[in-house]
Amino acid sequence: MEFDNKRMARLSRNAGHRRSLPLSANGVTFQFLSCRYLNQVMRLSFTRESHIRKFNRLLNYNLPQELKTLKALLEMTPSPVVFCHNDCQEGNILLLKGREKSEKQKLMLIDFEYSSYNYRGFDIGNHFCEWMYDYTYDKFPFFKASLRSYPTKAQQLHFFTSYLAESDEGYLHLSKDDQIKIKEEMLLEVNR
Repeated sequence: MEFDNKRMARLSRNAGHRRSLPLSANGVTFQFLSCRYLNQVMRLSFTRESHIRKFNRLLNYNLPQELKTLKALLEMTPSPVVFCHNDCQEGNILLLKGREKSEKQKLMLIDFEYSSYNYRGFDIGNHFCEWMYDYTYDKFPFFKASLRSYPTKAQQLHFFTSYLAESDEGYLHLSKDDQIKIKEEMLLEVNR
């Protein structure tokens, strides 16, 4: 992904990480969707033998236990609940025509249909995962994935510096040691 991290951080902040909206922040997306969809999945039934075999293979993963383990892991991971885009990938970031050389309002975030309150770590972690996907691939399945494109630790730390400078007005006044500590904590938060 070739977006300037400082601009991306500003875009994240403007998209809502510092916003307060008249929506319930109690029902975090992951908790709501995971329970709802798990209940639906566990009630599925099929008549085709090939579908039954695939479904039984899926059930061998003990999805309720997987979800319970994932929830416990997330509960041990401090991450503030903020208003998130939840789909910040390159196809949803537009470079505004005629503003390529401008420092202000150069990028526009679009497609807010998945936006909701969620964990900050999920939103940023999802953005980093999107770095691995090339959606311009013209053959089935119409995308390519490359684990090598996941941002390096240095790229993530650079992003965090820009993000925190934009989203936390006191961040730049902290000692270097405190800034490093916060960024190291964010590494864990977004990569779980």
